[in-house]
Amino acid sequence: MEKILQQFPQQFLWDPRREEGGRIARAQRVLVCGMGGSHLAADLLAAQFAARGDTREVRVHNSYGIPPWAYYFDLIILSSYSGETEETLDAWHIAYRSGLPVAVAASGGTLLELAQKADAPFVEMPHPPGMQPRLALGWSARAIAALAGWEDVLEDLRLVGETLGQVDAAKAAQRVASLITGRFAAVYAPHPYGAVAHLWKIFLNETGKTLAWDAEIPEMNHNDIEGFDAPQEAWAISSQKIAALFLVPEEGIDKRIARRVELTRALIEEQGVSTHRIGAQDVGSAGLWGVVFVGAWAGFLVARARGVEPRDVNLIASLKQALRERK
Repeated sequence: MEKILQQFPQQFLWDPRREEGGRIARAQRVLVCGMGGSHLAADLLAAQFAARGDTREVRVHNSYGIPPWAYYFDLIILSSYSGETEETLDAWHIAYRSGLPVAVAASGGTLLELAQKADAPFVEMPHPPGMQPRLALGWSARAIAALAGWEDVLEDLRLVGETLGQVDAAKAAQRVASLITGRFAAVYAPHPYGAVAHLWKIFLNETGKTLAWDAEIPEMNHNDIEGFDAPQEAWAISSQKIAALFLVPEEGIDKRIARRVELTRALIEEQGVSTHRIGAQDVGSAGLWGVVFVGAWAGFLVARARGVEPRDVNLIASLKQALRERK
């Protein structure tokens, strides 16, 4: 996995080949149906559009079938890195039979075969040995942009690849890993970057085999924060088992929210909880994708510190096997 992380910036330089299967006009509203790591790039693109005031819309559906509002979208992208995800295959069948505009992003498998047979647009992503969907974010983002006809996004992502190569993500992640190894992790990010916090949670869960949760500020100021208020007798021990991470991918966020980030961090520290902030001081101009890069390294370094194999997803595999046996 270490080699995959070292090569992560190169994913953003990959040139996706969109097999037409019927031309797609430049889409304004895109629905991405995918599970796990296969929809994370869509979440990040949506956050980036929101932060920039871009009127293009990216929504994610991560379950069986398609939502009743799917007909509102110009394009439905079925995203499954393996091409074998049960829920996404179900979404394909329903969307295709409904005559909706569909396209596929996959590295192979049944989903790619269905797109080819249906003469639907698709992008085939690279699939090197050992690659996990949650670490294929650059390829996935570029596949989505290519299918949606977003040439400007493809150029932006190419620049991201060049910038990420200058970020010492492993160094920034080492400080985080030292803090959270052996602890539960609370991961927070300001609106509209909640997807970044959620992705960090996934890196810590799947790669680091660590329990973690995430929330967005200011929403967490109305609920989550109260979880840190407990009688000192009980909290003295538990506070040592929790670390709170604050992710601020870009400078220039809403000043009111920026103030809430700092006040929230201070209040949590007053409860005896260790905190750490990741932001521009760690990733420079790499912004959102730079903070994501640090998170990918953090999950790996936590796994290594705990002596576990970061690529294994044993419980996920066991659940899939149990579901197959009970059909």
